[in-house]
Order: sequence, then structure tokens, then C-alpha cells
Amino acid sequence: MLSLDALRDAPWLTRERVMRWGLACVLLALALIALHVVRHTTAGITDAKGEQLASDFINYWSGALLADRGQAALAYDIHAYHAFQQSLAGPLSDIKHYGYPPIAMLLCWPLAKLGFVPALILWTVGGGVLCALSLSWLVGWRLAMLATIGAPAAFLNVLTGQNGYFTAVLLGAGLLSLERRPLVTGVLFGLLAYKPHLGLLLPVALVAGRQWRAIAAAAATVAVLVAASAAVLGLDAWWGFVAEMGFQRLVLELGQASWHRMPTVYVAMRTLGAGSSSAYAVQIVSAAAAMAIVALVWRANCSLGLKAATLLVAIFVATPYALDYDMIVLIFTAGWLVREASTAGFWPWELAWHWAERVLVYKWARAWPNSWEK
Repeated sequence: MLSLDALRDAPWLTRERVMRWGLACVLLALALIALHVVRHTTAGITDAKGEQLASDFINYWSGALLADRGQAALAYDIHAYHAFQQSLAGPLSDIKHYGYPPIAMLLCWPLAKLGFVPALILWTVGGGVLCALSLSWLVGWRLAMLATIGAPAAFLNVLTGQNGYFTAVLLGAGLLSLERRPLVTGVLFGLLAYKPHLGLLLPVALVAGRQWRAIAAAAATVAVLVAASAAVLGLDAWWGFVAEMGFQRLVLELGQASWHRMPTVYVAMRTLGAGSSSAYAVQIVSAAAAMAIVALVWRANCSLGLKAATLLVAIFVATPYALDYDMIVLIFTAGWLVREASTAGFWPWELAWHWAERVLVYKWARAWPNSWEK
């Protein structure tokens, strides 16, 4: 039994034990991913029920194919889009909807030049390498590699073929570059326009921090992406995206099957039994509080690490729509907080709480694939 003092100060939670725990998580994640691959290649690139390998990746690949064929607007017609995916993955292919702006198709266009499996490998390995490289600036390459594969959010991102690695790189590397290369930060933040709901607080932070060069670069990047996507993919694609946003709202409000994967205030309130209007009201209050806290911290005379960690956590308090794989970026938050603690020290109970939290979260993640596939 651990004593109260041992739990409060957690001297047993050493770097070596963290590394061993991380390695165990990596091995478990790889085993579960291998099982997923075996189960989802029994009928080409799907399982017998039509669920695709790396379930959501077919969105990015098929969207890129439509862009390459000059049919980008088709991605926002859910029935035509499903028929197109069935032509690629088989008649039982599970239905997916394209919830991203045309900017995402523009950025994913290179995937159209590859078959499904090579594109998936490039997407997963490329995103993971970029994430690990960015994270290594904070925690060193060994911990970065372990976290990039073994963290629950990273494991879920690989399992679902999602874009969490790229989102984490744009936010994490953008914040890491801010002090020395604000223009690079602006470009990286501008690229996040493919997922605008996760960038809601970026203008608040940059304005409060008086980062005018980063703001200008971000605005220019977004303008170029919007103009280029409209010119190359057509205005019809943008009109289709605007129309599709209503369906996206229904996914949030009525999609109870995915609520267990959505770490937001709105979904928490709905899960507790609140109606949609009440949940939105609480979400608005939490978003306003997140904006105020970010503005206060970014105006304060504190380290970039504390500012960055505050911003990344606040993003999930402000947006009503986020999923588990988006939380990869919180690995960067942990890195900044550990760096701060290396000089200021940890608070009592903080290390023990983080350890218990990781154990509980990973037990949930290990059980998740079976319950999700039912």
C-alpha cells in the first residue's frame, strides 16, 4: 500500500517508469491496431459488415479522388457520395459523410495519386512522424515516439484513420514557433482552416498576446486557401459545404452513438439528460469563460508554455464539436506542463492524479474498439 505522502508527492513516478509504462501502451496499441487490420480486410478493404479499414480514412481518400476528377461538390451530396464510396470499397461499404470544407480536399489532393492502402500508410506514418518530430522539441525523441503511438488519443486516431496527428502538428508546432518564427506560426494556424471549429480561440490568444505578424500570416493563409479551393474545386463545392453544415449540426445534436467519443461541454450536458437548448446555453457560457481565461493568460507576463497549455485545453472547453482523436494535441500540453514543473516543481497530488487519469483513460481506450464495432 502506498502511504499518503507517497501519493501526494509521487516520488515513485520516475522517468524510467514512465518510459516503461509508455512502452507497454505502445505494444498494446500496436496489437489492437494489428487486430483491427486483420478484421477489416476480410472483404478487400472492409470487414464482412462493410466497415472500412481505418474506418474514416476513406473520407480523405475519396474526397481527394473527387477533387482530382473535378467532382468535388459530389462529396456534399450524401447519397451520391455513399454510392461513390461503394464503388471504391464494395457494395456493403459503410456510409460516411464529408464534414470538412473544400480546403480539406485541396490539402488532401496528393492522396488521389495513390491506391487506398499506400495512401493510408502515407497518411498514418507521415502524420505520426511529423507529430513526433514536433513533440520531440518539448520532451525529447524517445518520449515523443512513445506518446505519438501509445497515448490513447493517438491510438484511436490510427485506428480510425483520422486527422488528429495533423491537427496536433499545426497547433503544437505553431505554438512552439511563435516566439522565433511568428510568420511560420501564422501559416500553420491558417492551415487549420480545414478544421475551423478547433481554431475558435486562436484569434483571441494572438490578439491578447499582440502577435500581429502571426495574425497577418494566418489571415493571408486562410484567404489563399479559400480562394485556391474556390478556383480549383469550384464554388459549387463551397455551396455544398454550407448546405452540409445543417447535417453536421444534426450529427452533433442527435448522434448519441458517437457522444461517448466527444469530449465537449455540450455533449456532457446532453449525456446528463439536458435538452439541446440548455446544453447550448451551458456551452456558450463555457466558451465565453474559455475566451476570457485565454485572453487573461495571454496578456499576462508568463511563459509561452503556460500560455500554450492554457490555450490547448481551452479549445476543448470552447467548441461543442470535438472527438477523441483531436485530443492528441493535449500531449503537447503535458509536455509544456512538465517543462514548467522542471523549474517550478509539481503541486501536491498532481503527479498521482495524472498517473491515475492515464490508467483509467487507457483502460477505457482498450475496451473501446469492441464496443464501438458492435
